[in-house]
Amino acid sequence: MIRLRRSRKLRGLISVFMAVVMVMQMVASASAHNSDIFGGTYFAASPISLSQLNFAVINAENSLLTLNVIRGGVFVWGGQSSRVRFGTVERMTNTEYTRRFTVNRESIIPIVGHRFPTTTGGGIVLGEVVAQNQNGAEVGVNSNWYSVEIRLNSNPLAWGVDSISETTRRQRATKTVMHEVGHVLKLAHPARGASSSSIIGHNVSGTSGGVAGWYPRAVMNVGFPNNNVIASAITAHDGNNLRAKWGA
Repeated sequence: MIRLRRSRKLRGLISVFMAVVMVMQMVASASAHNSDIFGGTYFAASPISLSQLNFAVINAENSLLTLNVIRGGVFVWGGQSSRVRFGTVERMTNTEYTRRFTVNRESIIPIVGHRFPTTTGGGIVLGEVVAQNQNGAEVGVNSNWYSVEIRLNSNPLAWGVDSISETTRRQRATKTVMHEVGHVLKLAHPARGASSSSIIGHNVSGTSGGVAGWYPRAVMNVGFPNNNVIASAITAHDGNNLRAKWGA
């Protein structure tokens, strides 16, 4: 399920029973453009430019999260908006990334490998997005951002091993990268509709983050891909929200 906390990180969880719960822990605000889009933008003083988004893969790869899988999860967003364009996804050391971002002022977002602790509910964090202001302090999802970092679970066993094919596990990993990149683009988890007509376009009955309701089919829904509301590829809803946020 989706829980709201004062933590400013966006997290994905998978339970010990392999039932997926990707949880966003965030400071919520009504300032977002709509319920599925975060408010705020990137500071004008930030090196990050939406017209040239590059990604630095820093110790994030393993037997499942290969460079090609990560690239697939990033580049799938290309072509959705003329205002959002993607450059390179390449391996870097943390030292190289720091130099290129802070000294050269290149538009680079790090994707780093992270060993997450088990959560209180026995879940395993798959990924999170952390945003900072100019002073390096973590800020909320509806704030203006200076820098942002994607953290992915570097343990391949976190993605499921019991009776799950390698193809399915790679699909899960790719979808998680796509989902976290969506957060970098300030897309939120689609809001739950109480009925098929309570939120326009949220007319598919299903479960997102363990919460049953009415949702659009979208990659930004919470969990691993299924034949219901959680997509394995960018949908019209995802693309429309991206264009609503940044322009066509």
